[in-house]
Amino acid sequence: IVSLFVPARDTESDDELRQRFFSFINEKSFGGNFIEYILKTKALDGVGSVQVYPIWNGGGTVKLALLDTEYNLIKPELLEKVQELIDPIEHTGNGKGFAPIGHKVTVVSPTKLSLNLAFKIDLMTGYTVEQLMPFILQALEKYFLGIRKQWDQPDESNFYYLTIYRSQLISAILGIVGIANISEMKLNGKESDLELTMNATKQEIPFLNKVEIS
Repeated sequence: IVSLFVPARDTESDDELRQRFFSFINEKSFGGNFIEYILKTKALDGVGSVQVYPIWNGGGTVKLALLDTEYNLIKPELLEKVQELIDPIEHTGNGKGFAPIGHKVTVVSPTKLSLNLAFKIDLMTGYTVEQLMPFILQALEKYFLGIRKQWDQPDESNFYYLTIYRSQLISAILGIVGIANISEMKLNGKESDLELTMNATKQEIPFLNKVEIS
């Protein structure tokens, strides 16, 4: 096995089942509307998250940005398969897939946003940065996975917003035994929170890249 084409879907938790049930009950899917694109696309093998952008390039156009079931960038082979099932490129708008007649659908993978973190750390007596680094990385990876799990949740107007807050990153790290304080947190060189770009043109998805501690 060289690579995994379609990642497995994790066993659904009670909370996830409850959320899916109420989404199905409360949201009415019909005729290629917003919620129908979400439900039908997420039902495809290998698809875990979906952002929907209607009329992104004129009337009848729809853009779908996808993550796989492990909340990672979706592989090109799977992306092509999903495009074929929803709206084959060579027959776009003709209703050959499950997209309604007249809908021209573009299926994409979001843009990977690599995040570099830098901060100062005060340790409790008897601890070293080298000793605690694996736990710091684990806490940060868990935080960013949580962000990616929220990535496809629209607001009431079906727009997408997500911000990476330095306070939340600091809180995640401060939960590690041996760390007394965190200060001067920088995200990609800036001492400010970072709002992800999520619009019809560009959809960012964050991944931890590098951590510098002083």
